[in-house]
Amino acid sequence: MKSAIALICVLLLVIGGGCSKEEPADAGPEPEIVESSAGDAAGHGTFPEIPPGAAICGEHRVPEVVCPFCNEEFVEKAGHCGGHGVPEAFCTRCHPILIAAFRAEGDWCEEHGLPESQCAACGGESAGQGPGAAGDAICAEHNVPEAMCPFCDPTLIERLGHCGGHNVPEALCTRCNPNLIAAFKAEGDWCGEHGLPESQCLDCNPPADG
Repeated sequence: MKSAIALICVLLLVIGGGCSKEEPADAGPEPEIVESSAGDAAGHGTFPEIPPGAAICGEHRVPEVVCPFCNEEFVEKAGHCGGHGVPEAFCTRCHPILIAAFRAEGDWCEEHGLPESQCAACGGESAGQGPGAAGDAICAEHNVPEAMCPFCDPTLIERLGHCGGHNVPEALCTRCNPNLIAAFKAEGDWCGEHGLPESQCLDCNPPADG
C-alpha cells in the first residue's frame, strides 16, 4: 500500500511539473524623453535621450526622435537654448548630432561651423532667434554681433553661466560658439597653435603648481 501511495505522489509531481509555464519576459518600459543635463546653468532647453537602435530619419540622417525638420513635437518640447540664442532643437553647438540634418537640408556654413541660417558672420536669416541671429548689430571692434560680445557687454559672462563641458564661462567659450573667435583675435587673445584663446590655453599657460 505504501509503495502504491509513493508511486501516485511521484506521478502527480511529474504531471504537475510538466504543466508549469514560464512567465513572459518583461519587455521593460518604453524609452522616455528626458532632460539633457548639459548646460542647464546657461539656460539650455531639453533634449531627448536617444535609445539604442533608434529609427533613423531617411531624409536627414539623424534619429527620428531628434529630427528638427520632421518632428514638430520635439521642437516644441525642447524649448530654447539660452546659451546660443536658438531653439534647442536646432542648436548644433550643443548637439553636434544635428549637423547631418542641416547638411542634408543644404543649410550649412563650413567656414564658421554653423547652419547658414544661423551664421551671423555670413548674414543668416534666422531673425528673432536671440543673440547671434541675423539682424543683430555687429560690434565693429570685435566683429561679432553686439548681443553676444562679451568684451563690450561683460554682463553676458554672468547671465549665460558656466560651460561645464569646457570649464569656461559660456559667453567666452569659442568651442561652443565659434563666432566668438573673431572677438578674441581682435583682442589679441588667440593661440593659433592650439585653436583657443591664449587666456584659456593650458598648454601654453599651465596652472602654477600648488
